[in-house]
Amino acid sequence: MNPNNRLFSVPFFALVVVMTLFLSLSASDAEESGPGGGMAIPARFDSAGEFVGGIAAVKAGDKWGFIGESGVFIIEPRFDDAGSFSGSLAPVKTGGTWGYVDKTGRLVIDGLDFVGVFAEGLASVEIGNKWGWVNDAGKVVIEPQFDDALPFSNGLGRVKVGEKWGCIDRTGKIVIEPQFDDIWGFFEGLAPVRIGEKWGFIDATGAVVIEPRFDHVWTFSGGLAAVKTGKSCGYVDTVGLFVIEPTYRDALSFSDGLARVKAGRKWGLIDTSGGTVVKSRYDFIGDFSEGLAWVLAGKEFGYIDRMGTVVIGPSYANAGDFSEGLARVDAGGKWGFIDKTGAYAIQPVYEDARGFSEGMAAVKFNGKWGYIKNPLK
Repeated sequence: MNPNNRLFSVPFFALVVVMTLFLSLSASDAEESGPGGGMAIPARFDSAGEFVGGIAAVKAGDKWGFIGESGVFIIEPRFDDAGSFSGSLAPVKTGGTWGYVDKTGRLVIDGLDFVGVFAEGLASVEIGNKWGWVNDAGKVVIEPQFDDALPFSNGLGRVKVGEKWGCIDRTGKIVIEPQFDDIWGFFEGLAPVRIGEKWGFIDATGAVVIEPRFDHVWTFSGGLAAVKTGKSCGYVDTVGLFVIEPTYRDALSFSDGLARVKAGRKWGLIDTSGGTVVKSRYDFIGDFSEGLAWVLAGKEFGYIDRMGTVVIGPSYANAGDFSEGLARVDAGGKWGFIDKTGAYAIQPVYEDARGFSEGMAAVKFNGKWGYIKNPLK
């Protein structure tokens, strides 16, 4: 062997190893960081929630933890399940029981059979087949004593005693005797209740304001509630008089002066006088968000404004609400984000995507979840 060749053989082999390792690491980094390396937090999680208060719940392997906006774990993954923070606490599950952790990862209460969401500073919890409430410090403030419980609204919590529903105040005192077969939350001072097979409305004292005579009802919004009588839906005022006659096959609550109604097999929009804003021509209409609502026409999604004008023509396989100026859309199996003109702000390259929250959106890339930043922020 030529001595000169021997001099170069070892360094050349080492260079090949180093370059191979570098390329391998670079490929791995590229897989995590997404197309063009554009992900703010690389795709390395098995599931990912939205950011709330600068913190998101994520799943790594079979355990859940919490990360900050830098992607660094602030609470290491050790839970079997987890939800988003609400105020200072987040629900977590460990070994078959639920509890709440604070933002340092300290378990402030555990041993719960199930937990509800926080509303008006209180969350319903189940202990030994009975329900009570904890406050946002994790302290039990209403002892578990009810057969079921639903979130507080207008200062009242809904509770089930035996087979009947009533309401308690924030001290746990029953203020509306359990007498209803079902009850919803209070909106604009009235709550839907069911007695037998019929629905009506009560006020915050428990007095029946609208006698149960409807086959179904929705909550009040803008002084009107959708009701169903027989096979037709219309809208009543707060004393139960029809303002919009029951001529629709289906109807939903008003929101900012508009309501979705179904005539025949198609959905449209009406105003509070019952006037048609959008003729019934869509297979469904989503909620308005930031001035636009998605619509389903056949098998394609697009967007309309509050006047019913088609702003972005139906061309997507799926679509979500606008959030922070952008909406997620499925363009034939890949998800991206469009602005309100329909232009792509983020190209459709992801396997799945969630909406933006606090400037970040969870996206799925190569089977893993990570986060991208809102380019409009």
